[in-house]
Amino acid sequence: MIERERKYRITDEDAARLRSVLAAQAELVASEIQVNTIFRDRATRLRKGTYVRVRSIGSRRELTFKGKKTLRGLDKCRLELTVAVGDGPLVELLATIGLEPYLTYQKETEIWSVAGAHVSLDRVDGLGRFCEVEAHDEDADLQAVADLLELG
Repeated sequence: MIERERKYRITDEDAARLRSVLAAQAELVASEIQVNTIFRDRATRLRKGTYVRVRSIGSRRELTFKGKKTLRGLDKCRLELTVAVGDGPLVELLATIGLEPYLTYQKETEIWSVAGAHVSLDRVDGLGRFCEVEAHDEDADLQAVADLLELG
């Protein structure tokens, strides 16, 4: 599946304003704390600019492959394949096939649905706040959503 996204660095004040707009015009899909670990391979068998991510949300885990980014106008586009994974030695399995942890970070996120897109209000430990507008649907108008939210 192709993910299209736009990411904006925001302030605490921006987050409060955006939350107010979204509460009036969107549906809150989830509010969660995510622990993300990015894996890269030692032998560079993965193409440059691609990676594997393990995301933990409570007791739930997802394994995601992120393809190389391309730009289409203001949208960043990339192949994104995600599967749910259960208990088990996932990190050990990834190490066995040559992938090792590169970066781990925690993210508090609110995910909203509006106009065929998802809007995430994120606080990433050590990096700050972000707003992400994304869709997996070619017809979703990310610019219209960005305009609605008065983003850059």
